[in-house]
Amino acid sequence: MWLICAAHDTVIDMKELSEALGVASGKLRAGDAAFMERILGVAPGNVNLFSILNDKQNEINLVMDKRLMEDFELVAFHPMVNTSTTAFGREHIQKIIDISGHTATVLDFASMGGGATATAAAGEKPAKKEPKKPKAPVEKA
Repeated sequence: MWLICAAHDTVIDMKELSEALGVASGKLRAGDAAFMERILGVAPGNVNLFSILNDKQNEINLVMDKRLMEDFELVAFHPMVNTSTTAFGREHIQKIIDISGHTATVLDFASMGGGATATAAAGEKPAKKEPKKPKAPVEKA
């Protein structure tokens, strides 16, 4: 089992990720709700980096996106419930991993499958357009 943490706009090529993890194609999928609650202490939709702290038997392999580990000054996660968010410095990611007793596999998702973020794949937000100026009224003679 794997817990994969990446930035919200990261595009993950499942085929390449499966290959990188040594999983047969099509076998990598979301975890069972009962398993997540038993091992990670959270319900689906609430899984986050903090969840790894509940895996006392080291049954989960932690996979971190290189970009999440290196590119952001602050990272934000839901603290075990999807009703609020907490942010901390990226240097604290490693502290959480160390406290959990796990070792993270760091993968560069940007180098997999074209390497785009979801924002870039969808096209960067266009620059704000100047509002259209109303046309001058036309007088009819």
